[in-house]
Amino acid sequence: MINKEVECQAGVLSKIPLNLFLLDRNLLEQLQASGNLRLIDVEMQITVKTSSGKTFLVTLHPGKAKVYDLMEQIERELDVPSRDQKLYLGSALLSEAPWKGLPRKLICNPQPTVDVKVPEYIDITVEDQNGDSHTVKIDKEKSLTALIKQIPSCSYLQENEEAIFFFNGKPLPPSKDKGTLTSIGLCSGSKLELKVNVSFLQIFVDVWFSKYEKYAISIRCSPEETFKDLVKKVELPLGTRERNLEKVTFAMDGRIFDPEKDKGPLKGKRS
Repeated sequence: MINKEVECQAGVLSKIPLNLFLLDRNLLEQLQASGNLRLIDVEMQITVKTSSGKTFLVTLHPGKAKVYDLMEQIERELDVPSRDQKLYLGSALLSEAPWKGLPRKLICNPQPTVDVKVPEYIDITVEDQNGDSHTVKIDKEKSLTALIKQIPSCSYLQENEEAIFFFNGKPLPPSKDKGTLTSIGLCSGSKLELKVNVSFLQIFVDVWFSKYEKYAISIRCSPEETFKDLVKKVELPLGTRERNLEKVTFAMDGRIFDPEKDKGPLKGKRS
């Protein structure tokens, strides 16, 4: 007696146990070869056709493999990361759900074939503020936002930091540019400068009116604002208390700042 779990190309039977009492092994192999029966615990070969014209075979267990297993084998063969692959079975985009199992339509096909669209890569050199250069290999249809994620120095940007590229002196902020790399004029060999700007300062101010009366305020300022601007922003939340800040000084890490004398921007005011 042979008890196997099978996938059936014709009809509605799927993953059901069959008790094959009278079926000898030769007949079973003939059915499998004809495409009418596929044993899901036996490896199968899948033909992969790429958009660049290359064709190759991958081998998987149809009952165990997920779409991402297929994509990983494609990655090893083509050196194209799974995240950059668009994998199709006919018109169905399999790479949208890589965690799913291989579709029945693929498993039961006597000539299982998938198509994968692979990107055209370009090499872009990025020089950061420290003078360090990084060459990034990236899909030319990706955006500046995707490029910024591949820059090591931008991996841990703070909430108030913004990375901006410069191409031939022209600023290219990733937060505003939604086009592809090629649509903004970049190609293989392009060189970009990278600067990280502080977009705002989050300042925590303790306002003392007497030895025993204190109010804590959190204020967001532009790096180009001054201590005089900071005074105005401190007065706003205190307005309901009818306080008049006639003479104000700021202290930070033992250093005193007088808004009447320290008139430069807040950025860089550290001890």
